[in-house]
Amino acid sequence: MTNFGVNPAPAPVPAPAQSATLSWVALGLGLGSVGLFAVFFGWADSGMGMLLTAMAVSVAAVVVGIIALVKRQRRDVALIGLIVGALVLLVAAGLLLFALLFIGALFGANP
Repeated sequence: MTNFGVNPAPAPVPAPAQSATLSWVALGLGLGSVGLFAVFFGWADSGMGMLLTAMAVSVAAVVVGIIALVKRQRRDVALIGLIVGALVLLVAAGLLLFALLFIGALFGANP
């Protein structure tokens, strides 16, 4: 018994693969902030600008990583970028706070 004239159900169309661009951007920014932070320690004359640049890039890595997670892009890559960026931000902020409070107090003290 065949059903002539009845079309079978069409095969389901697979969903298009979601882009992982933001995840990779977060990872690149996180690793870039590590590189900038290493340059800050590598050259004594790089100045405070390099530290502030590393902090700005790490903030961008954290923000882009969060956006990638919200958009459900590649979770592992986004998390690595977010975590690396957050670690660099914490260490750089701690170093900046140390420099402003203690080193500034040593050189700015009037005997």
